[in-house]
Amino acid sequence: MKSLLRITIFWVALCFFIPSLSLCSEKTGILFLHVGMNEHYRFASRQFGQVLWDFFPPVLDGADCYTVIHYADKIEAATCAVEEGTPIDIFCNTYTGSDKIHSVLEHGFFRGDRSFFRDCSSDIFPYLFLLMDSTTDPATGERIIGPHVHDGTGIGIPDSSETGAFRSMEKYTRYPGQKDWNRDQELKWWYGNDAPGYDPNPEELTNIKDRLHELLPNTELAFRHGWEMYMKNIDVYGNYFRFADSTETAIEELIQNEGVKKIIVLHAYPSFNNSSQYGHEWYDEKGAGISTLPGKTFKQCIEDITDGVGPATRKKMNEYLVNKPWERHADHPWPLIKRMVEERDPTVSVSFAPAYGTFPEFEQAVLDMLEYTVEKYDIPRTASLKLILGHHGYAGGYMDAQNCDCYNRMVDDLFNRVRQKIMSGFSWGGTFDVVHGANEFSEQDGQDDPAWGRPNGDYLSTGEIIDMSINGQYVNELGMLVNNGDNNFEYILLMPYFFESESSDTLYAAREPLGNNIPLIFGKYGRDDRDEDGAKYDADDLDHENFTVKVFNATSWPSTPLFSFTPVYKGSTINPTTIIVTGAFLSLGNGTVRTNLTEAAARAVVHAMGN
Repeated sequence: MKSLLRITIFWVALCFFIPSLSLCSEKTGILFLHVGMNEHYRFASRQFGQVLWDFFPPVLDGADCYTVIHYADKIEAATCAVEEGTPIDIFCNTYTGSDKIHSVLEHGFFRGDRSFFRDCSSDIFPYLFLLMDSTTDPATGERIIGPHVHDGTGIGIPDSSETGAFRSMEKYTRYPGQKDWNRDQELKWWYGNDAPGYDPNPEELTNIKDRLHELLPNTELAFRHGWEMYMKNIDVYGNYFRFADSTETAIEELIQNEGVKKIIVLHAYPSFNNSSQYGHEWYDEKGAGISTLPGKTFKQCIEDITDGVGPATRKKMNEYLVNKPWERHADHPWPLIKRMVEERDPTVSVSFAPAYGTFPEFEQAVLDMLEYTVEKYDIPRTASLKLILGHHGYAGGYMDAQNCDCYNRMVDDLFNRVRQKIMSGFSWGGTFDVVHGANEFSEQDGQDDPAWGRPNGDYLSTGEIIDMSINGQYVNELGMLVNNGDNNFEYILLMPYFFESESSDTLYAAREPLGNNIPLIFGKYGRDDRDEDGAKYDADDLDHENFTVKVFNATSWPSTPLFSFTPVYKGSTINPTTIIVTGAFLSLGNGTVRTNLTEAAARAVVHAMGN
């Protein structure tokens, strides 16, 4: 706080004595950025896929050969405002073609003129994606696996995107209020009661805009926001379409309408990586490349097969570069923003604020959330308590190239600083531990397969940490029965500290690791991602601040281990472990958590002002 005060005083004094200084006399634009999922279901953009474009196999990048069609069930009918049983595509358009909706199983692999490999793809991934999708024929009650019509070239959307879109319709119905809340929370964090499109709150929420006006009283500021879902003004097919709140529109308005000469970009995440921010050839303030290897860019890491990271052979590296050429990486968010500013006015400078997780106020916000949770549930300070800080998760991806991403290095750095703050500032009488783990990609049903002698794979997930920390028994990812005894942790807190606002990553991905590991196909085991009642998580599993409490008392989440016919229920009947999953920071109202989070973000902007 003292250092921020000194910086503020410095700029105020400088502008007072030298008012002609460009920083003082010229308007500065603040561009807020977030993923920006739509509040209600609509399929209008594929641009967020560009952020993860180099992560997945190339076969998932292109267009499809079939059009996925569903007979609208109750949820899909309500989403698309059609009658149940209406054949629809992901745009909610009614299918009126002549081809019958049929199963991908009718195509098989080697069936002459009905061969999937000949008609559609030589790779098995699209086939597997279609197998994971189904619909029910209302006339016969038949369940159709991989439902589609074979009517030419399809609608030009990859089958993986189409099947994912239909699953998204169902997911929206499980959100509180059937709405994705992250835009609401982000905009009110950025603008307070000036959030465009929203009614003002009775109490003004602590927000970044107001705090920046306080810190920079002599600097004229203009504010806009953009979304990674809508970076450029193009539709799903790449044709021009002007989105009112795209990042491109925000840049145009800052330059053309507001006349700014400097733009500062603040991202809503507390830690960055190459996919979501930096791109393949980005450098830090000291001119050093940013990747998993200090000093190297992502590009340099990929192209050096001797550094032990990324593609291991020249053949793999060349295959990666053929399918994922460097020029395609230029549409990652920050390189793209930089280019869009330069194309409109090369005299406008653009700076990117550092991750606000690098500022001590963020560490304090995490500590405040911990204290708030302990008080909210009146947890005895003599109890044994484990805090799990959940980050998003990452994996090697196509050709293991994403092992060159700076993600894991930056997450470890963030966690180590936060842990040090907690261990020095949190008073606890009982056993206490702080660890971190990934919510996604780090289990068998992700991309981190276990093995004998290595039952958790290469990376610890939040689910695996929970399994090892509870009292009682569970089934691991190899199908083996494990009993932890009854003297492990009495309480476990899982805090998705990597996310400031609520999304499917916090509301559902953070809760799905609570289940047991259950038999899947081909003798494999994977996480039961349903709640203890066997249903998907929904609004009933959340309180008004999006917290969840569950007890592992060996009465729910059954599984059958290998070589056994007796079901195993997760937990202990003698000394059950209580687990509490917290809401995101912005799910709380005004208080120290929000104040410190806002202060960290404002400090990041002030830092960028002089950079």
